[in-house]
Amino acid sequence: MGWKTQAQKSIAQCPNVYCAPGGSGGGTEGVEWFRTPRCVQKRLHAYPELLLDWGQQWRQLKANGWQYRQGRGLEAFAYLPPGVHAMDGASGADWFPNETEAYHFVCR
Repeated sequence: MGWKTQAQKSIAQCPNVYCAPGGSGGGTEGVEWFRTPRCVQKRLHAYPELLLDWGQQWRQLKANGWQYRQGRGLEAFAYLPPGVHAMDGASGADWFPNETEAYHFVCR
């Protein structure tokens, strides 16, 4: 997963946006996409771990108490933040069904 530039037709003042790994121009501004390279630089300065690939990020998350479990139903895995030990609560808020959603949660 890497950073990319994406054409953005819905934002007239900003024909191109800079998408974070796993993000899209349709996602959340400041998390999944950014208007300018300067905005990207600010975010990376605040969160240098965003430059790491998922394996490196996961090692850091795991060291900080994150864990994963086998999922249920259509979810292969569940990524659990510190203090959460089961897939209780809401997907995308209390636990995360994939790497991308866990990554976006950490980036908020």
